[in-house]
Amino acid sequence: MSPKDFNSRPITSTSIAGRGETEDHAAFFRTMTHDLRASTRAIAETAHWLSEDLGPMAGDLSPDAPELLDLLGRHARRLDGMIGDISAYAKAGENGPDEHISIEAALAPVLAEFQKKSGLPVISEIKADRLWASEDEFANLLNCLLSNVAKHAEASEIRLRIENGDGQTRVIISDNGVGVPERFVERIFEPFVTLKSRDDCEGSGLGLAIARRICRARGGEILCRPDPQTGGARFVCTFRARKG
Repeated sequence: MSPKDFNSRPITSTSIAGRGETEDHAAFFRTMTHDLRASTRAIAETAHWLSEDLGPMAGDLSPDAPELLDLLGRHARRLDGMIGDISAYAKAGENGPDEHISIEAALAPVLAEFQKKSGLPVISEIKADRLWASEDEFANLLNCLLSNVAKHAEASEIRLRIENGDGQTRVIISDNGVGVPERFVERIFEPFVTLKSRDDCEGSGLGLAIARRICRARGGEILCRPDPQTGGARFVCTFRARKG
């Protein structure tokens, strides 16, 4: 692909001038993440195009050229993922009004996609039919929690239970992995906190922070405790069972 082709791809920017103070931060994050992601994706694609166009000749330029182009692409993709997670964190709690959603309908595509990507079995026990939430954010919450297990828990199995009680709907995800040390059960919900090196595990450290923002925006909470049966981690999220 030629530089002309690359330059023909527009990278746009949304002005935040003229907005009220209450919208400034949200507008700033939207604009910043949009433009940063456009640039990081362009860097990743350029590295890929160069590798394809140069082919075996890349090694003639420098013995390290193929490895350096691969490194450039990987870091650009990692940065793009982090910017995407920052955007999701900023938007958490804002994705639409509450709806009386079908839990089974919202759950099915999330579990199918997760199991396809991770290969981890999820044993589900659904004791509730509906809950008041945004369907998009409910799916986002589940993705954050399931992905956290896949990346960090070293588990071979995940259990998901959804139930009603005391005017709330509880979403409980537990695993048989390594667990979370007691001193970290609160810190793991802080932005960018991760118990593994980013060299060992891809991720921004924002997944659980996003999950907490979603729960709290809907009048609920999320806690992490040891699972008494498996010794792994158990995440308990609460939502209102009824609107109001």
